[in-house]
Amino acid sequence: LLPSFSSVRRVFPLTRPCHGRRGLKLSNSSRAQPHRYCRVHTIPKNTLLLSSSQLALSAIPISAYRKMSRKGSLQVQVTVPSFFLCPISLELMRDPVTLSSGQTFDRSSIQQWLDDGHHTCPVTRQPIPDSDLEDPIPNHALRRMIQAWCVQNKSCGVERILTPRQPPSLRDIPHLLDLLAPARSSASTNAHESLDALQTLIRIAIERPHSRHTILLSGTLPCLTKLLSRSYPGLAPLAAASPTPMSFTIAEEALKLLDLLIDPELFADFDQQQLHSHEELIMSLANALLRSGTPDSRPRAASILLRLGPSDCLRRKMGQLQGFIAALVEMIQEFDVSSRAALGLLADVCAASNLNRVTAAEVGAVGTLGQFLLCLQQHDSEDKATTEMILRALEVICQCAEGRATVAAEPSILTTVVKHMSAVSERAAHHAVHIVLLVVKWAPEADEMKSAALKEGALIKAIAVAQSATASETRLAARRLAASLSEALPHSHLSHTMRIL
Repeated sequence: LLPSFSSVRRVFPLTRPCHGRRGLKLSNSSRAQPHRYCRVHTIPKNTLLLSSSQLALSAIPISAYRKMSRKGSLQVQVTVPSFFLCPISLELMRDPVTLSSGQTFDRSSIQQWLDDGHHTCPVTRQPIPDSDLEDPIPNHALRRMIQAWCVQNKSCGVERILTPRQPPSLRDIPHLLDLLAPARSSASTNAHESLDALQTLIRIAIERPHSRHTILLSGTLPCLTKLLSRSYPGLAPLAAASPTPMSFTIAEEALKLLDLLIDPELFADFDQQQLHSHEELIMSLANALLRSGTPDSRPRAASILLRLGPSDCLRRKMGQLQGFIAALVEMIQEFDVSSRAALGLLADVCAASNLNRVTAAEVGAVGTLGQFLLCLQQHDSEDKATTEMILRALEVICQCAEGRATVAAEPSILTTVVKHMSAVSERAAHHAVHIVLLVVKWAPEADEMKSAALKEGALIKAIAVAQSATASETRLAARRLAASLSEALPHSHLSHTMRIL
């Protein structure tokens, strides 16, 4: 807690540094003789000497001040009792909590310690029981002592520490889930209770990430599914279920909570097949992506669907929803980070059926993906993940005749894809090689596509990929592409390496 000696010299130019628990203090003789060193006195531990200007700008939490005036200027000696300091952050505790080991810490510091994966007390190294992980005991007596001390020294400029709002307990989760019961959301008063319960659960999930698994195991998923289906029906809507503005607000909050809870690492205790085949949840999310009115909800719904990994049957159903694939293409046209979830979802939906691939080609997905890829190339973007996702989606769509015809009609797309055969990563090269192979072999103008690919250097790059790729599937596709492109060359131009290929 002691400031560096360099800063002390700036504040007190007539002092000399000392080590250990000895501090710096101006003596009476130094005031009369400004060119002599001051006498050095021993001062208590955890003491700071600051000027008034530095005190106003200092972010160091303090508990008591003692003023000393000299020729109109203000010098302050700060003493911090050691039991007011958090053992982890060494700062004044604002929300002290006590563990079963008997040690007291600031709530934010011990929570960060636990979030980093530690399961022992930072001081005693004793294992921390689950009760402390879930709900550490607040030390109200110590907090009141700190607040009283701050109030006592208010005249010295000490700001009073406000009483922190206690976080909700994990033991309240069953009660909160009862408030989310769909049957109780019909009345406006109960709807407000459901909204408050959702916001409380979101707060728990944000402030205490370790509690997300507990929330998920408590039966939250069925409740959230029912709340979503009220505004975005996943199955045949009931005649009595008419969405209201409050139900849409509750559905938006349910999406936020789902976004925090849907994590593949949290699904270890779930039946994967049952989760991926949860038809009502999947289709409700798909309808939320189509009909949501807020700008953040559509990317959030797409991200949740991508992480859920629906079954092939549900992906086919999602693609058959009117306007669903067009909505994904519209999201991709934003050309930003939020487009990544739409890219992955578009590839998954199109991989489920040929009808979805044809629909994607008809709504302009190929041109949008080509523009996105060209945009990344022109800006020298190093976002390999997005490039790989674009190429994967383009490869899936090119598996239908309509997708290949669109690529053949826009030569700039083929040119951009060929440039990515060896420039980004092996996975990107894998998708790029398959795209070029599909186009030059099965496109209506196959001979013209071969000539265009040869002009862009696709043959040399295919040979390089065939020799350097680690995946056998990528090497085989590169050899097939090189052999197909070699058919468009005169026999006299073939090298010995190409004859072997």
